[in-house]
Amino acid sequence: MASNIIETMEASVAVIHSSSPPEDGELLSKILPSRFELDSEQTPATVSLHAGQPYSCTIIVLPVALHRETSSTVSSYATICLNNDTEVLETAERAVAEGIPVDETNISQHRLAKFVSAGGCSIILTTSAVWSQPENRSMVIEFMTNNNPEKQSNGNNRRFVVLSTNEQTSGSASSERSSSMRRTLSLPSMVPPVVTTRDISSQNRIFPTLRTRVLSMDGNFTPFPLNSQTPIPVETELFVGQLLLLIRPKDPPQDDPFWHERLFSKKKRRVSIQLQGKLKYQPEGTLMAGMEISNPMNLGLIASGLCNIILKMTKSFNPALHYSFGTADKERAHICFPASTFFERLVVTPPGETPPDIMEELEEDPQSARDRKAYKTKIDWNTTDTYSMSFHSMYIDFPSWSVVKLPVGKDVSLQTFWSDSSASVVLYEVPNNLKEERHLISTNKYCLSVELQFLGHDAPVFDDRSIDDDGGSEWSEDQLTEVEGLSQTNKGDAGFMPPLEEGVEDDELEFFDTVQSEAMLPESLIIDINLTSSSPHNYVLQIIDEFCPCWIDMYSKRGKYQTVYAFNGKRQTDLTFFRTAKMVEEAFGGPNLVEVDDRFSHRISSEERIRRILGLKYAAAHVETGKVHKLHRFEKGVTSFDKRFLSSKDRNPKRIPGTLSGFVARALSDRHWIEERVVLQDEEIVFHHMERSKIHYRISISSIINVSIPEGDDAPRLPSFFYLQIETFGRVTYLMFSSKESRDSWMTTVNGLPKATHRTSRSFTNHLFEVDDPMEEFLHKSTMWDCQKRRILNCRKLSFRTKCAISPKETLGLAEEALAKVMALQPKGPDDSDLCDFLDCVAALKVADAYSLNEQERLAFFLNVYHVFIMHAYIVLSPPDSSLKWISYFNTIAFQVSDDIFSLAELEHNVIRAEMSNPSQFLSRFVLPKSYYIFALTKADFRINFALNPGSLSMPTSRVPLYKPERLNEQLDMVTRDFVALTVSIKQKGNKDANITLPRVCQWFEKDFGSGQSASDVLVTLLPFLSQEKKDALQTIWNSKKNSYDIGVFSLKYLPYNYECRFLTLEKEEVKDDEGTTIH
Repeated sequence: MASNIIETMEASVAVIHSSSPPEDGELLSKILPSRFELDSEQTPATVSLHAGQPYSCTIIVLPVALHRETSSTVSSYATICLNNDTEVLETAERAVAEGIPVDETNISQHRLAKFVSAGGCSIILTTSAVWSQPENRSMVIEFMTNNNPEKQSNGNNRRFVVLSTNEQTSGSASSERSSSMRRTLSLPSMVPPVVTTRDISSQNRIFPTLRTRVLSMDGNFTPFPLNSQTPIPVETELFVGQLLLLIRPKDPPQDDPFWHERLFSKKKRRVSIQLQGKLKYQPEGTLMAGMEISNPMNLGLIASGLCNIILKMTKSFNPALHYSFGTADKERAHICFPASTFFERLVVTPPGETPPDIMEELEEDPQSARDRKAYKTKIDWNTTDTYSMSFHSMYIDFPSWSVVKLPVGKDVSLQTFWSDSSASVVLYEVPNNLKEERHLISTNKYCLSVELQFLGHDAPVFDDRSIDDDGGSEWSEDQLTEVEGLSQTNKGDAGFMPPLEEGVEDDELEFFDTVQSEAMLPESLIIDINLTSSSPHNYVLQIIDEFCPCWIDMYSKRGKYQTVYAFNGKRQTDLTFFRTAKMVEEAFGGPNLVEVDDRFSHRISSEERIRRILGLKYAAAHVETGKVHKLHRFEKGVTSFDKRFLSSKDRNPKRIPGTLSGFVARALSDRHWIEERVVLQDEEIVFHHMERSKIHYRISISSIINVSIPEGDDAPRLPSFFYLQIETFGRVTYLMFSSKESRDSWMTTVNGLPKATHRTSRSFTNHLFEVDDPMEEFLHKSTMWDCQKRRILNCRKLSFRTKCAISPKETLGLAEEALAKVMALQPKGPDDSDLCDFLDCVAALKVADAYSLNEQERLAFFLNVYHVFIMHAYIVLSPPDSSLKWISYFNTIAFQVSDDIFSLAELEHNVIRAEMSNPSQFLSRFVLPKSYYIFALTKADFRINFALNPGSLSMPTSRVPLYKPERLNEQLDMVTRDFVALTVSIKQKGNKDANITLPRVCQWFEKDFGSGQSASDVLVTLLPFLSQEKKDALQTIWNSKKNSYDIGVFSLKYLPYNYECRFLTLEKEEVKDDEGTTIH
């Protein structure tokens, strides 16, 4: 470390090494305004200052080789020799006025001062006289190099000058200053805000995912180190003191042995804050402390439910929390508490006493802490006492940017709530205004703010909001790299939705096909195809559901569960009986059988496929000759499964105690049940293993909105048993009891408990809902389907039986009603009481019969389903704002419709656009699914490209029509005309040229517009939909010999595509009277 002495009276050149030359150059010019000024011509990295008359020296500020971060060691030293002690004092005060703490001392009656610049250079202000005496030199050098105030002489002093809000400090002498503008702190462990010799890669090695900054005196944010080994000075307009921000690294013993030995090896804390200092003003309102988010939070239902869990958990520690999701310009999103109750420890040190060392655990009398948090004692916030405060948490893991140890059993990415926002630990004052409950940005007074920004798990976050004009695929080349890289990293941009299950990594988020189950079936589990091959799809399913309505995970005596299938006789009065697949094989096996035909989806699970085969075999036995004896023996024999189901005795009720318990079967999906023990506890209903304490499922009492008996088509088809349905906001849980008495007892008891208000009139985007596991509440992992990592979105109600006689009109009506209901929800509005009704309505799409629709009806039906799907996903998960989130939306959530499931990608590309082209770029071969659907459309129509509206900001409108078969052609023309009017630009330039701009979709799906696969084909196809002005401009480039448009290489552009999405709105229908007049 070099030390440069600058004698300002002599001609000399001095070099200062700095990690921030521009900032240090500006500082020197401000504290020595009469001596130095910045040179007018500077390089980006090097700054020079020259002296004015009568001085003739030059200062060059050079960049250090490595970037520095704040800590307790300086990178270099420089000494500035001034004329006399008065000039030393004035220069020191100017440094203080710039927000720089200054240490002062006297050596042999000579004044010395030192401070550390932002770039890490320790600058000493002296006079030449002090260097002239040999006995003083060692003392000067010790003062220069000593960074520990405890080792300094008693004459040393740390000075802070506090400026009033209506005065500006200048470079005038100290005698002109008011003494009230000067305060002195004597904090024993304060150190200068100097810069470490560790380069920035040191912190990156330990915390590569984080960037931290602190609010400074000038209102800007400056870098702040994590896990410093000495407290770091902080000062704002309203507070001055020192701070430690300690975060548990991934491997504490290896990454940070210093704090591992002192903290992490003894405590389970993931973050710890130690703050000490003084207020520079007298608060009149309430001091608040907590966390602020830089951008408003746009929560879907899942994030809202998870947020509610976290807030409930937090409120159990401190009921006085104040939170907001934030607004764009008035209030930041935050969760804060009164500062007197927020801090785990709070020690007040009066003047004249020594504050505690914040390098150690703060000690506060336990009873005093309890009284303080219970508001029994009040903290007197003033300008004379020193406040030492600490806070810690085991639940926030900043390096992984997640909340851990939640009751739902999963770690949740903070991006689920905050997206790409930064978070700040804050201390601020709010005015005592009874009329204003919000914490407004305009009235908050910030004493402290430490900002933490998540940089992504492995790489800097890229900007993927749009594609440049040269990009050609649905994802740009850079984004393709990111998509392919998902097999190795999630790039920190998949946080919109929590992981679907434990052990599933985000690196598996790529488009995949739903696949046929590969489970091996017994050879004889097949059906005579001649009985059913010509029957309607729903008719066959109804037969199966009547004769074999479900399979059950039934508890066996060996402590395990066994898969058993339920069977019903032909008569409604017949009792349900249970058999295994092997029993059916032994009873009805035969040589002249073939496998179940392709009428069923290949996406059903192996258990569901077996159920369908067994149901058809049992049904066939009723009509085939020669099987009466086998049928009688199969039905009348009583098995151990018939005797044992729901008849177990509660041998150990204390293993999970409660006020009421028993044995039930709980529906896991539309055709699958599991036998469990159920226990009613004070705050929840728990379902667990029959003989063990492993909990399978739980329902919070406070989340229940209704308890009733399912009736009609809602009731399962097992006539021997009794049913109860428990409704929460996003899910209906169905229970099966062995007796009416047991069912009625549970219904009476649960109905007598306090429950959430049914169908409340509150906004689901601005309120938090009571849910136990939001992922399970709104996204169902159905066992009916081999859906890999898919979750079913339309899952609130289960469908236990297939409707045979559902007409095309009813099927079309299901989609139309669902679209009308979801558009009427108005997510941004104040009254959203119909959300439960919509969730029930969209669940009814399961029983739709798309197989019975003609081509035109199918297109209208699936266009409506597509837009219902889009809106449903946005309500539950909030709209995506990047291409990677777009891919996740299109891939990981599914709809169950007409006895099949599909993702958004499959609905668009394998159902609606099944006979149309794939995107022209090679990317489509890697990410587009290849699933086959029997009910897929069979005709291509280029207008579909404009009819599919995902809500992207690149779409010219958010409005979509309610498609109806009888008006479909007219509606598609209208959508196409409106789309091209707003996105196609044709401007004539010269006599034989024109500048043409087309929407990106015309490039992606160019083959849909003509066999020539060119932009000319696109224009020829769109010509009837263009305005006359655009047609005239096109005429100038028409080549009659080639029968095409001559489009120059530089004359054609495609609009960029924006992956940020918004909610859709419904196009208002024009109703005309008998005379053809439009009625509004």
